[in-house]
Amino acid sequence: MDRLFLSYLSLLTIILCCQIDFGGALRVEINPPQTNNIFPTEIHLSCRLDDDHHCQVKEIIVVEMIYQNVRPIAILRQNSELSIGKGLERDFSAEGFISKNVSESYLHVTLTKPRKEDSGVYSCAVYHLNEMGILNEMRANASLEVNNVDVTTVLQEMMEKISRLEIDLSEEKNKSKVIETMLKKRVALLEAKVEEQEAESMKNIHLMEEELKELKNDSTFMDSKLKHVTAHHVTKKQMMSEVGKIKSKIVEKEKEIMERVSRLEKQLENQIEHSLTTENSINNYMGSLETKIIEHDKHFTNQTNTLQLQLKEQGISLKQLNETESFSVAFSAGYTKTIKLFKGNAMIFDDVMTNVGQGYNKSSGIFTAPRAGFYYFQLSMTIRSVNWIDVELRNKGKALGRIVVGDRSWDDQSSTSVVTRLEAGETVIPIVFSIGSTYAPNSLLLHSYTTFSGYLLKEV
Repeated sequence: MDRLFLSYLSLLTIILCCQIDFGGALRVEINPPQTNNIFPTEIHLSCRLDDDHHCQVKEIIVVEMIYQNVRPIAILRQNSELSIGKGLERDFSAEGFISKNVSESYLHVTLTKPRKEDSGVYSCAVYHLNEMGILNEMRANASLEVNNVDVTTVLQEMMEKISRLEIDLSEEKNKSKVIETMLKKRVALLEAKVEEQEAESMKNIHLMEEELKELKNDSTFMDSKLKHVTAHHVTKKQMMSEVGKIKSKIVEKEKEIMERVSRLEKQLENQIEHSLTTENSINNYMGSLETKIIEHDKHFTNQTNTLQLQLKEQGISLKQLNETESFSVAFSAGYTKTIKLFKGNAMIFDDVMTNVGQGYNKSSGIFTAPRAGFYYFQLSMTIRSVNWIDVELRNKGKALGRIVVGDRSWDDQSSTSVVTRLEAGETVIPIVFSIGSTYAPNSLLLHSYTTFSGYLLKEV
């Protein structure tokens, strides 16, 4: 009896182990788990089972993908028979396979053009037999959040940003005008001060000249006195001593005057040099201020052009964007590397950034209209060489638009755009029509600035 009880207890322990520990082997993967793109394309949901646990699965019976924990959306049975439930009221695709190797079993669900209503909890339920033949159920959950962006809101934010940039630029220009006025006043004051110091220096020089003239008069007087002394029979020794004293006094006075004149001239030169230095500093500051204003204007222009380009990439105008929810056909492609172009070759863009409607083929470089309507196309190119390249946008062998780039000693950029009507199945492709030489080794496209874009304006 005790041995039977111990056997029953061991069996119960094994069953509980399988039911408790196996939960970590099941997972639900959502890629991406969150999206807020203007044109989201697909979301992939995967249910996978890892067979790396000590409690092994003997046989998988059913795998289900469930929405909000109650509504099955895809059911995969033991013979890999797949059926679609009514958990989602929308179109989607599913695929799956049940293998004897647990890690190879899977169930995939793909949601195309996800909407906000697709947000919620997605569960994976696996019904299986363990090695003891007992039916067990395992579940794992994952959450999905879809936030479709309102195009009108994005455009309004862009327009508000442009408005703020214009206000900032206006304030900077007003500040520069105030600073310029203050600097002009300061320059005028400095010029007046220099003129005043020059007048004072000239006055001092005039006074010194008067003193020198008086000294000369004293010398004349002394000469007259000397003659008078000679007339009164003054001894020669006394006369020479008196003359020597007078000459020494004259030399000292002239030396003092010259030193004072030298000091005044040096002071005047220093004042003039200081005034010139101040004027140069003011001119340099005014130059840097003008450069700053020009750079600010250029930055504002670049910001405005960038915002306008973003608007242009989203559509022709705000009015057209408000009339339609989203573009049914749109593409934009560029290069991932710098390439060489040859005459007669098609331009094949390998970096496809947008391809709504799958109209652009990056293998052939051909755009094929999925539906009839009016289409807008733009080709923008930048080339680095002194050669030139002529490219055409062709439809049915005829040129819709044409662009010539190059023939300069620096980088050259140009673009062309065209609006045309296409029937479903018609194609448009950029072709190198002619080139500056049969083979142009220096004609390299700068891939960061070379793009081919287009979208459906109106379906007919």
